[in-house]
Amino acid sequence: MEETLVEPEDKTEGAPERKEDVRILAFLCNWCSYAGADLAGVSRLQYPPNVVDIRVMCTGTISPYFVLKALQEGIDGVLIAGCHIGDCHYDKGNYATAKRFRVIKDLMVSMGMDPRRIRLEWVSAAEGAKFQDVITSFTEQVRAAGKSPFGKAGNRPVARAEGAEPLKIGVGEWKPGPTEEAVTKSVRSALESGDASAAVVLTVRDGVIVPRIVKKADDPAIDELYAGEVRYPMTSFALMVLPLVPGKLALPVRECDRRMIVELKKHNQIDPGRLVLLGIPCSQDVADACGCDHPATPEDIAVMSAMAVAAEPCAPDGALAKVAGERLDFWMDSFSRCLRCMGCRNVCPMCYCSECALDNPDIVGPDSKPPDIPIFHLIRAIDMADRCIDCGMCEEICPADIPLRQLYRQARQVVKDAFGYEPGINPDETSPVKMLGEPTNLGGMESGSRAS
Repeated sequence: MEETLVEPEDKTEGAPERKEDVRILAFLCNWCSYAGADLAGVSRLQYPPNVVDIRVMCTGTISPYFVLKALQEGIDGVLIAGCHIGDCHYDKGNYATAKRFRVIKDLMVSMGMDPRRIRLEWVSAAEGAKFQDVITSFTEQVRAAGKSPFGKAGNRPVARAEGAEPLKIGVGEWKPGPTEEAVTKSVRSALESGDASAAVVLTVRDGVIVPRIVKKADDPAIDELYAGEVRYPMTSFALMVLPLVPGKLALPVRECDRRMIVELKKHNQIDPGRLVLLGIPCSQDVADACGCDHPATPEDIAVMSAMAVAAEPCAPDGALAKVAGERLDFWMDSFSRCLRCMGCRNVCPMCYCSECALDNPDIVGPDSKPPDIPIFHLIRAIDMADRCIDCGMCEEICPADIPLRQLYRQARQVVKDAFGYEPGINPDETSPVKMLGEPTNLGGMESGSRAS
């Protein structure tokens, strides 16, 4: 039997320290890039051995979750390589890849993550030499970025938030005013005229907002309705009760609610034809507190005149720091306070999936309380990038004071900058991120993406 001789590790004083090299995960298209890798191999082209390949039938099947999960597990760099635009074996599968990658990359940059850790390339079956160059240059790029800081993020000390469950939506002392008077009149009118067979009204019980369904114009609950400074997720409630109400439902809404309904219609989650919208304006105090640029509904549904002008959003200190490391520290510290109460998801009507990635232990960690970070919050940010209409209810309901509204604003801005799309604005415009579209609208990813 032959013996295998292993050179002993040099532990003498002054010996050079052996640093662990970077690890790279590469998702390769079966028809082009994987064949290109095979050509590089049979051609005996040399490149660093740091890469582990995963062959996929099409890069269009690669979920953004896979990229985030790899980084979360300590992978230092992720490469996606597919067919050239126009040469996809499945016609337009790599269009979806290009758009998703643009969203992931820009969101990472906005949060202070190093964009050198991810790359998108188009490599054909005949480009063995290009595959060699891609692997060599990307390995050096990832080495320059260093070992990933995310692999141990899930084990960070967790700051304790006040309370252990989502906040109830409470109000202080209040008196009915002109807004309540206008909404009361509109609700009664909708019921008396037969325009609606039922209506939603907010009432206050023991200092907490309680929604109610009324079907008659003389229901005393209408005289007790609340339409003050504290907001309530009316669209979420409407989604629950619409299947139980025959005919149309009168729904007092702020502009945020109306925009949600516009976006939900695009996703086939609601039928606006079954709603009679009663537009409620926000006060200037509410608009200023939210940094809201849409404090009033359109005039055709408004129950009274606008009460506020658009306000400028104000980002929390650190979220938009010029130094990338400072931004990343801000977000990692913010995420570390998460209790995984799911309040942000449960209050949001745009979170309608029957199976949620945040419940998948293979993605966010088994029974992870608190959740693995940053992947837990990045998953939802990516999903909300072309859905969120900036209502801010997620942040208001969060017991850990995580600046979720700012997170989703940055995600929204990524989609706006890349594709010119804003959720909830144009009812006839669908998200380009979800549509394969044409190669002229791939967010600048037509030639792939290499961080400088």
